[in-house]
Amino acid sequence: LDFFYNTQSRDYKVALDASLVPTDYNSLLPSWWASIFKDFEFNDQTTGIGNFIIYGNSNSRVSDLVYGTATAQKLAYRGVPIDSGEVRVRGRQRYYEVNLKDLKSGPSSGEGRLQFTSRDDQQRGPVSVRYDFEAALPIESVVNLLGTGTTSEIVASFETSSLPKIEIQGAYFGKNYPQYNEFSFFDLKARTKEPLFYKTTPLDHLDFELYSRTTGLSLRNTRFGYADGEGQLEADIFADKLTNFKLSLIDADKAQSIRDLPQLDAVEDDLVVEVATLPEDPKREKARLDLNVEMQGPLNDPYLFSGYGDLEIRDPKLGSVPLLGPLSKLLQNTWMSFTSLNLNQLKMSFTLSDNVIAFDDFEILGPQTRVTGAGTMKAKEQELDMRINVAPFGNRVPKDSTLRKVTGLVNPIPKLLEFKLTGTLEKQRWRSLYDPRNIIPGL
Repeated sequence: LDFFYNTQSRDYKVALDASLVPTDYNSLLPSWWASIFKDFEFNDQTTGIGNFIIYGNSNSRVSDLVYGTATAQKLAYRGVPIDSGEVRVRGRQRYYEVNLKDLKSGPSSGEGRLQFTSRDDQQRGPVSVRYDFEAALPIESVVNLLGTGTTSEIVASFETSSLPKIEIQGAYFGKNYPQYNEFSFFDLKARTKEPLFYKTTPLDHLDFELYSRTTGLSLRNTRFGYADGEGQLEADIFADKLTNFKLSLIDADKAQSIRDLPQLDAVEDDLVVEVATLPEDPKREKARLDLNVEMQGPLNDPYLFSGYGDLEIRDPKLGSVPLLGPLSKLLQNTWMSFTSLNLNQLKMSFTLSDNVIAFDDFEILGPQTRVTGAGTMKAKEQELDMRINVAPFGNRVPKDSTLRKVTGLVNPIPKLLEFKLTGTLEKQRWRSLYDPRNIIPGL
């Protein structure tokens, strides 16, 4: 330690060149020194070699110039262990900057910068702290860096054995300066090409940008792999717990996407319908689905959401229409198997408002058959009110052909294959529109 002081001008110079732990010099140096290293953790195994030089005047509470570098081993920053790294400090008067280079911790690595700004007033602590990091870290280390809060809770919900690449930028304004609180922000970008879990939901890969402001959180440019398909998500979560989001999922495996759906505590107890699972057939073409949804509503009650979306399912075994009723099942393995017409595609659009899902002109198609319909379902009660039309050979003739228009006038069968679907998802009730029970109450 080399110290020079001019008693007339009161200028001073401090030069430090030694094996050191920075906090050992807190009592010898101005208070800003301790604030710079406040989030660093040192222990008995910490070693370091550094040199620093400080110029100033004792009439001033801050130094005119600070510059120094150090290499260190076996320390931690906000609970994240660092095996080795380089620290570079520089500053003038009320601005100080800490640059972290070549940080290593096992397979993890990173670098970043901290910036401190203070004022010439009676308040203790900096006006603002700005930070900028890039790293490849385990999820638990990212959570430690973030501290407490909603963003940290979101990140902690992920689980992966890989090291996601992250970029963090933000600014924090001190509690003694509440007039600047609204300018605090936090930005997080993360990506991994490896499989991971969000709570219990498996994802093939993930790339997202999260922006945190005092008004809420925003997810942007989110790309993910789910159920062998590709998804995109844009979402906002506001301070009053309202949310809006836009979600798309393209060419996903239908069975896997339904099986691995995220758990929704508010609705899962209401889903009482059990879906039968068939043994996996490696020769069977897998069913695929496309989904687009845009919704808004209270985060804690999906039944109060409103919005719209569309769904398409492509499945060679989506369903069949038995032309001869139960007899079609008996004949399905004979030369008369044509009495059941297969369905392989579903297309629908829908809107959601006030707990009611309205389906607009959905279609279930096959090579020959067309099933169309429209109606509503109460989301929470799962009560159905739909009208279904079955056209056994509706796909064999173009919609706008003259032949279809003529046969539509003279052929009574299409009218007989119109049904009303009521009841619930668990207990469905099908009736022909011309069933006397629909005309005469009480039958």
